[in-house]
Amino acid sequence: MIRQRFFYLVSLFFLGEIAACQTLQNPPVKSAQPSDSSIAAQKQQAEQTNLLALFLVKRDNFKQEYRGEIYPIAFYIDDEYVDVSDDVTLLIRNNFSSEQLIKNQRQQSFLNAVEKNTIINQDRQVGNFEVEQLTVSQFACSSLLVGQGQFEDRRSLADIYNAIAQERSGGTSGFINGQKVDESWRLAIALHHYYPVPTQKPNPNPADLERYERDLLAAAESAISESPNTQNIKVGSTIAIDKISVRDLDGDGSPEVFGQVRKGANSKAATTVYATVWLTYKNKQPQVISSQGKSYSVEPPVEASNSPAYDLIGTVDVNGDGVEEVIVQNNGYEATSYGIYEYENERLNQVFDGAGYGC
Repeated sequence: MIRQRFFYLVSLFFLGEIAACQTLQNPPVKSAQPSDSSIAAQKQQAEQTNLLALFLVKRDNFKQEYRGEIYPIAFYIDDEYVDVSDDVTLLIRNNFSSEQLIKNQRQQSFLNAVEKNTIINQDRQVGNFEVEQLTVSQFACSSLLVGQGQFEDRRSLADIYNAIAQERSGGTSGFINGQKVDESWRLAIALHHYYPVPTQKPNPNPADLERYERDLLAAAESAISESPNTQNIKVGSTIAIDKISVRDLDGDGSPEVFGQVRKGANSKAATTVYATVWLTYKNKQPQVISSQGKSYSVEPPVEASNSPAYDLIGTVDVNGDGVEEVIVQNNGYEATSYGIYEYENERLNQVFDGAGYGC
């Protein structure tokens, strides 16, 4: 049933692309000529699909060589998001040939259907990345199907790697299938259809930032004390903001503020509590639109990792409605997945959680 659903989605995607192309290239005869608005509506309906993926620049730390990869996350269709990642870990562990695996998976992969992807790094359009071949890539203990290729203008992948913030990084090291591996990567957002939101990004002054930080700390204290995951955990009184990001998701001129807050002695303490909080401002008053708390406990001498409930990858309009979705990386013990949140009616609601990997 899942495989049938997958083929159905691929077929719908191709039909949408063909319909859009026919609308633009083969208009009806003059006697049945639709209005410009009708043509635009048909084109919009044909394009109401999208592929959200990650773009990764991977660096081989042995050879100092770089390669670009597309890792599909979710396909948007019929107002829902479907997981289209392709985990082939078990096949690889059973000594299935990578070449045969790729041949078998090619026709049902969205990487084969979508060859061109627009890369978005820190709210800026980097360029178009073209998938030239499918391959199996390693993420922690998982083997995943990805697309490798180049930018249209063959720009330096090393330059792109250095342009992506270091906090958007990961890596794999050790022995995999008998080979020693040591590689690191940095990631950005990739989209098949890119819908730029015509709003100016907020540029808060120092006084605004100071106020946002105060409001985030107060909201985080409440989230930690009220969450069943964290309310009974004693970690001391030290609380600090690790990350803050100011956005305007719906373009109404009022900021939405994201804060990643940590409570505990330090980020490597045996027990650390994290809160992720989103605020909006109505009539200049803070309003919580999303919050969650999460704790990490380990036994000494092992240190807790700096792993909050989720990391904000970025915000981008996936469905073309003019409101940006929030794209996050969910963090767990030896496991990673990705989430999508939609902002509606002054609430931030999770609409997707998947595309996971780990050990």
